Amino acid sequence: MINRKYLQESVVWMLAFLLTFALSAWLAKLWPGPSPWRLLILVPAVAAICAGLWVELRQVARMDELHRHMYLIATLTGSMFAMLFCSVAFMGEALQLWERVSPIWAVAALGGGFAAGWIGARRRFA
Repeated sequence: MINRKYLQESVVWMLAFLLTFALSAWLAKLWPGPSPWRLLILVPAVAAICAGLWVELRQVARMDELHRHMYLIATLTGSMFAMLFCSVAFMGEALQLWERVSPIWAVAALGGGFAAGWIGARRRFA
């Protein structure tokens, strides 16, 4: 069951995340290309990502010990799936086996790995 407080914080974070990235994209079109001031565009985006990590850490702090352990297993499994996907995609591009792979597939690999890890942890501890 998803905690109501976590759901509220996640929705607020997602809206802020989308808003900051839209703002960053808009500002990137206004400023000239080689300007070092364009690095300032990244500040709101990095702050939004840090806010998302803070929301996740607050959720983990509210979990009991079993759910923390299951979340850890699922997170590590998802991370390993994403790293495996990125390394295979990079090697395929470097060896010119295929064109550039879209980054959205790495996010999909992360989500699929997290789901697989969560299902495995539930089966193990149920």
